[in-house]
Amino acid sequence: MQKLIASVLLGLTLVSLHAQQIVGSWQFDGNFTPQIGAPITAFGVGDFQTAIIDGQQAGVWAFDAGAYLIVPNGACPNGGGQFLNQYTLIMDVLFPTIPGFTSLLQTNPQNTDDADWFINPQRGMGIAGDYFDPLNRFQNGEWQRVVIVIDTTSPSGGDNTIYRVYINGALHNIVQRPSGWGRDGRFALQDVILIFADEDFETAPGWINNLQFRNYPMSDAEVADLGGPTAGDLPVAFGVTGSWNFDDTYDAQVGTAAQLVGAGNFMTDTIGGQSAQVLFFERNSYLRIEHGIAPNGGGSRVNQYSIIMDIKFPSNRTSFNGFTCLFQTNPANTDDGDCFINAANGIGISADYGDPTNVRFTANEWQRIALVVDTTSPLGNATYKSYVNGVLQNQVQIPQSLGAGRAVRAPECVPRVCGQQQRGRQRVHQQPAAARLCDERRGAGGVGRAHSGRHPHPCGGRCEPRRLRR
Repeated sequence: MQKLIASVLLGLTLVSLHAQQIVGSWQFDGNFTPQIGAPITAFGVGDFQTAIIDGQQAGVWAFDAGAYLIVPNGACPNGGGQFLNQYTLIMDVLFPTIPGFTSLLQTNPQNTDDADWFINPQRGMGIAGDYFDPLNRFQNGEWQRVVIVIDTTSPSGGDNTIYRVYINGALHNIVQRPSGWGRDGRFALQDVILIFADEDFETAPGWINNLQFRNYPMSDAEVADLGGPTAGDLPVAFGVTGSWNFDDTYDAQVGTAAQLVGAGNFMTDTIGGQSAQVLFFERNSYLRIEHGIAPNGGGSRVNQYSIIMDIKFPSNRTSFNGFTCLFQTNPANTDDGDCFINAANGIGISADYGDPTNVRFTANEWQRIALVVDTTSPLGNATYKSYVNGVLQNQVQIPQSLGAGRAVRAPECVPRVCGQQQRGRQRVHQQPAAARLCDERRGAGGVGRAHSGRHPHPCGGRCEPRRLRR
């Protein structure tokens, strides 16, 4: 019996392209590979080790004084400027001692001037001579979760200035008059940021376990929810209402367990040269996914969402009527699906499957497919867009019943993946963070390619290179 193979990384997302996002997250588990975002690189002397954090073993990066991390900034400009003016950095760090001023953040990619966030010798954190509440100091020899929240559009001169520093979820300091404050000024971020760097080596040896970068200023309550350092990963399910790994289980990373209706089994496959867990399922089988999203777009159903899949089909996919269903919004599965791959390897619906000269789905290859839907968009310029490996493949101009008729049903109902009975047998690969359900429409241009690691956050956007600030 012929078989179809599919790896699905599914997400229903309801966030605009430039909305609040986690744009980078790194764990240092023996490498600089990101959970979200792009790999970071290191300058200077350091090595990967293990440490005990909150009673559990964790992978960490140990670094000498003068070493630092070079972190790509994948976020688009915000705050009305040419650079990233609103952001949050989170890190779990340990310094045995603070011998002098110790840099945590350098916004100048060339590292040719003073850093922009320090621990001072009295173990306060800040800048411009403003370092701390003396009752809540940074502690030597202890793992701590430190957070800096920046909004350069906020006013300087008082507690409304959003240069705020936190330790283990508690507010540590508000720098009221940061030097060089203002939109696109000293604290705005360019394409690269440096962690622990300083031009005249005001640094110290230490360890880092987690690093996360967000493109918005977190609130006091959001930072408090993060709490203190942990051996595990920092939360990455920002805006995500469902996420599935399929590592020998249907349990969810976020949300409720998926259900396979029909026959299938877990197995391994190779993606990008690495072994990954996959779920094989037979023809006429499908995944039933609880989306958990409240109605949006002004209607009684979910009208704005995205779906992201890593999939692989063999060349015999077209032997089953030529069409392969990827998504069905009808929980009863009593009508036609809502996203198909056609016989010419286009993706779409309503006889609109894309310009054949555009990027196409390719047999026998793992590919990342993203579908972005907004049923409130106008017919003729509809937001029903499909992407292959981050590249726009098709925009269905006039989807049949674009309005509420084909919106995802009420929150207690479920979308079905590959639910059309005539459409062939498939294998689902769900890598870490493999299936995602989120609560807003997302841009899919930065989703990228299928790989065996965790899926990047589906909100990620691509930006044009920006000129240097200094």
